Amino acid sequence: MIARARRIVPMLALCALVACDLSSGAEDELPFRDEGGTGEEVAEADASAGASPSPSITLTPTPTPTPSPRPTVDPDESPAPGTGGGGGDGDDERERAAPQPRFGFPRPGPYTYSQQGYEEFCTSTCASGPLPARYSTHVSHGRSSRRSIVVIETTRHSDHRTVRTITRHTRSAALVSEVVPTFTYRGERHRGTYRPSPRIETLRLPLTTGRVWSGDWRGRTSGSYRMEVTGSDRIQAAGRSIRAVRVVMRMDFRGRHDGYSVVTTWVDPTRRVVIASVGSMEIRSAFGRYTTDFDTRLRDGPGYR
Repeated sequence: MIARARRIVPMLALCALVACDLSSGAEDELPFRDEGGTGEEVAEADASAGASPSPSITLTPTPTPTPSPRPTVDPDESPAPGTGGGGGDGDDERERAAPQPRFGFPRPGPYTYSQQGYEEFCTSTCASGPLPARYSTHVSHGRSSRRSIVVIETTRHSDHRTVRTITRHTRSAALVSEVVPTFTYRGERHRGTYRPSPRIETLRLPLTTGRVWSGDWRGRTSGSYRMEVTGSDRIQAAGRSIRAVRVVMRMDFRGRHDGYSVVTTWVDPTRRVVIASVGSMEIRSAFGRYTTDFDTRLRDGPGYR
């Protein structure tokens, strides 16, 4: 459960959490009080990676039309052949289907989580309140090959915080290439995009107990991280018992966003989906200070219905 004390521990995109005994490796059922039916539903985030807009045509004084330059597309976000990026009728049917990696990765679609905890905004004054009883994450795919696939996730934790992340999954790792946190408070919106270099390695496969890795990155928001696989547990989620690997992550941020997060996530190793999480986060910026404690659990999603 969540420690309501203002002991702040951090999280990333993406994500963050506390009040779990992380020392045990036993696979015990973890309790969770599901109040999902009593809170306000959070609207599903629309984060699908759409096809690139068709280039516009500019007519010159001569009868010959001259097309304008094709818009720049982030290669991580552009759709793979056969996934809806074609032009004329029948193009998608004629195009070859995009190759798929031969390892597990999150399926596209909406994932719904139960949630407990609180969040607090401080600008000139501070205001705090409970988190919504549910929140949603929408997953879509960018470019894919036999060796990797780009997964785009948009998570709306509350009316005040949304996080969009782009992660490239390979057979041996999950590497975050872009994070877009958005904070909204009293009619004002603050959005800060950063592209870590090198990419943040949120998963290193296989997830064997005792494995530890760490790193640093630079960007508009720079920072460091440390990840540790501390064991596994059986989690009652999405109407079933799921064996999930427990990963404890600590992140420190500096630059446009300053702060830290400590999050424990339980990951389904076969699909690389977060089944549950608990932790805390504190972020400071020109917009103000945001803190949160949370405890989440998967309710349903593609492959979990």
